[in-house]
Amino acid sequence: MNTGTRTFTVRDELYARGQFAKHLSPGDVRLESSAAQNGVADVVHRTRGGGCTAVLGNGAGVGADRRVRMSVGGRTFVVTVPTGSFATYRWTR
Repeated sequence: MNTGTRTFTVRDELYARGQFAKHLSPGDVRLESSAAQNGVADVVHRTRGGGCTAVLGNGAGVGADRRVRMSVGGRTFVVTVPTGSFATYRWTR
C-alpha cells in the first residue's frame, strides 16, 4: 500500500490462493499436481462429495494463452487458459 497516493497493489500469489479458497473445502484431498509445462501448472483435488476440482495456472509470458487437454473419467475436453490467469474446473463422477 502506498499511503502517499492511497493506492495499493495485490501480490500475484493472492490470486492463486483465492482460487483454492473459493473452490476447495476442508476435507478435499489432493490427487495429482504437475510442475509447469509450457507455462501451465495444475493441481487436482477430490472433493468430499466425490467430485473433482482442477485449478490450472498459466504463468507463461504476455500473449501466451495456452490450450490444455483435460481427461477425466473417460471424458476429454480442451480449454484455453489466458496468460497470467487461473482457471478452475469442477465435475462430478
